[in-house]
Amino acid sequence: MKDLLQYADEIPVTLVVALAYATVAILTGSIGLNFADSEKLFAWGSLAPMDAPLQPWRLLSYAFVHANLVHLVFNLSFLLNIGPALERSMGSLKFLALYVVAAICSGVAVCLLYEVPQPVVGGSGALFGMMGALVAWNMHSGRHLFAFLEFEGPRRL
Repeated sequence: MKDLLQYADEIPVTLVVALAYATVAILTGSIGLNFADSEKLFAWGSLAPMDAPLQPWRLLSYAFVHANLVHLVFNLSFLLNIGPALERSMGSLKFLALYVVAAICSGVAVCLLYEVPQPVVGGSGALFGMMGALVAWNMHSGRHLFAFLEFEGPRRL
């Protein structure tokens, strides 16, 4: 079992999430500048707050669905600038757990706080959860609150 966990911890989760973003974008037709068809987004897992109690899997799946190319590029840029360093410092399994928990918590927050008329899509909530984890990690390590900005990747954001 220990060998299996070590092997799983070597899988680059950031790359897997980026590939999932791109794959779902292609499958939903979200690779243009216009917004994708909401029926297609719903079929692939967008979150509608009224459907969350009946389909709880949407609290995670919406994080991989994006509305259009601009939305996808912004989220991919954020993920690829922050993700690899955070994943190396935490380990892949903890990073995966962080992404999943942040995505689910942001989905729950949207359902509780807002009545949105359109479907909720995108990994922004999970990505901001990663940013919050990075800030907390720095504070816990005794560094300045925004010490992660000393590195080129986060500075480019």
